[in-house]
Parts: sequence; structure tokens; C-alpha cells
Amino acid sequence: YNQVRYAEIPFRAMAFFGIKSKDGAMLSPKAEQAGKLQIMFNGSAMQAFNVGNVRKSQLYTGRMMGNENCCFWGGDELAHYDHQALNIVGEANIRLSDFHHGEEAMMLVGVPEDHLCRFKEHDAVYIKYEEGKRKEAEAAVRRVLSRFDVPEEKIMLSSLDEYISENYEEETYYANLLSALTVFSVLITFSGVFSMLLYSLRLRRRSMAIRRVMGAGFRDVFRPQLRSYLLYVVAGGVLAYFPAALLMHKWMEYFHYGETPGVGLMAVIVCGMCVVVSLIVYGQVRRCMNEKPVEVLRPES
Repeated sequence: YNQVRYAEIPFRAMAFFGIKSKDGAMLSPKAEQAGKLQIMFNGSAMQAFNVGNVRKSQLYTGRMMGNENCCFWGGDELAHYDHQALNIVGEANIRLSDFHHGEEAMMLVGVPEDHLCRFKEHDAVYIKYEEGKRKEAEAAVRRVLSRFDVPEEKIMLSSLDEYISENYEEETYYANLLSALTVFSVLITFSGVFSMLLYSLRLRRRSMAIRRVMGAGFRDVFRPQLRSYLLYVVAGGVLAYFPAALLMHKWMEYFHYGETPGVGLMAVIVCGMCVVVSLIVYGQVRRCMNEKPVEVLRPES
């Protein structure tokens, strides 16, 4: 059972906005055929309904009849077209997603201007514009919508931040709470890691003092200590990246902009930790070199 978002768009609007398939095909009233519904799928719909070749697909609206492989069925009260074969013109390069769902399947249907549709859908369309030119962008949107006789009171324009704050107040609260908890957890984790690092270096004070008595200089003591700890940091970063990237990818699928941290960000984090580890190791080794070896090697009572 697969769901698909159904969208009726007038042919004139499709031509105005240049909605085409990846191969350049368009829906046209001249290509309408009796018993066939002229449509376009987006990529998710092509995968959901296993459409490899649009010419060989056997998809129908309404009930499954005969030996058809697949069909669309929405119930008697919602069946807009009665058992018609779908004439898939091509794959539309349109990505449909929102804050609650991942990539959604979408079916575009071309209709004439006088077509009556009982379905109504309220949704948001996101438009990118240059910084500082919001008024010009809003004016352009109003000019386009006026050409399709959209009433002024039906047009609601707002920034993405305003739209989220008005319609996703609860989600915004939990997102901010999660961000605060994440920052707190990271700080606690880093403090624990660096505390363990300091403790480990203090346990090595005797071995560093012995090497100093044997004639080792600062570099001879500093380099082996630094090399071992940096190896742990790099190995831990590499091992942590793959499960973290997988979990973040699964989580971000439900957001409109599903971007996950890349290798570059992970490399910056690892480099930052290496700098902090190097400073800690340098400070502890320098402190050990300034102390008297006799006091460091003195048996503890």
C-alpha cells in the first residue's frame, strides 16, 4: 500500500512555470486521450510504484480490475476519475517534503481552466530570494498569482522563521530544548574526557621523571606522550563518525532541509580536540620537567 500526493495543476500554469519532466516533456491539453489520465510522477513516486519504464507501466485509477499489476484507489467518495490508465509522461524533478515526513511521492495531473476539483489543500511554498530583497520577492509573487486570479485575501506571505514560529511552536520548543541538552551533554563529555586525560598524565609522572633522570630532554618526553594521545583522538573520531552520520541522517530525514554533518565538520571537531589535547599534554609535561625528579619519585606514604 503506497500513498501519493495528488496535485491538479492547470495546463496554463504548467506552461507558465515551465514544469517539465527530466527529459523535457510537458503535460499538454492536446495530448489528452479518452480513458487515459495524463500525469507526471516525481522521483519518490517512481520508486514507490516501481516505475522503471513509463511506457510499460500498468497503473490505473480506481479499483483493481483484471490482471493489472498496480492501481490507485481512494474510495468511492474520493475517486475523481473512474478507472483510467495512467499515461505517465515522465519524471518531474520535484522534491516534496515537510517537517514531519521524509521524501513524499507526488503525482501531477494537468487539468483545463474550467475543471472543477473537490479537493482542497493548504500548504506552503518556499521561495529563495536575495538578502535584503524580500519586498521585491513578495511583489513578484503577487504579480504571478494575480495572473491566475488568486484573491488577495488568499495570499499569505511570511518568512520561513515567521512561518515556523506560527505553525510549529511546539516543535520549535522541543528543538531548542534538544539543542540545549545537546550542548550541555557535549560540555559534560568534554570535561570528563579531559579530566581522564589529566589523570592519565599524572599517572605517567613517574615514568617521565625516570626518563628525565636518564638524560631525556623536553622533546624526548613530550613527543611520545603527545603521539599516543593524538592517536586515540583520531581513532575515536573516525570510529564515531560512521554511526553518528547514520543516526543523524535518519533523524534529519524528517526535516525540510535534511542536511547531515559531513566529513569536513567532523575533521574540524577532531582538529579542535587535537589542539586542546596538545595543550594539556604540553602543560603537564612542562610541569613535570620543572619539578625535581626526587620529589616525583619519592615513595608515597
